[in-house]
Amino acid sequence: MILHVISIMRNEEAFLPYFLRHYSTFADKIIVLLDITSTDKTREILLANPLVELHEINFDNGFNEEDVSLFHEMAYKKYSRGIADWTIHVDSDEFVYKTEIRQALEALRSRGIQIIKCAGYVMISEVFPTTTGQVYEESDKGVRSTLHDKVNIIDPGLDVKWKRGR
Repeated sequence: MILHVISIMRNEEAFLPYFLRHYSTFADKIIVLLDITSTDKTREILLANPLVELHEINFDNGFNEEDVSLFHEMAYKKYSRGIADWTIHVDSDEFVYKTEIRQALEALRSRGIQIIKCAGYVMISEVFPTTTGQVYEESDKGVRSTLHDKVNIIDPGLDVKWKRGR
């Protein structure tokens, strides 16, 4: 099974190491569309990770939700269709978490499931994470938030029409 993670980023230097540590544990490729107006070290951090496939884009009119949705729609069709079995679409501060996630996705695929809506949580911490471990090991308090439920995992063979918030 081949699994791609797709994200769009701009100025994510602070949280990006956690994102990469998490998804590098199970993804075959991390596809990032980076806004060329990013002014921090996001680009350098991404390029240092061997799983990252970096594509630079220009959000001419700013970084808005409608553009982000369109880029997610374009990205999985262009970079994952015909290659990956699953794509996970997340922002840099979103962590799809499931013990033995690859096995769970394989089991769902064998049952014919092609799209997965993930349950959302809002995590709470008094201080910004500072370890070299996983963010959810350091910040393990949060609340369930149905407002943050969204379709994050899809079979890239599907023709999904994206909208704000996925």
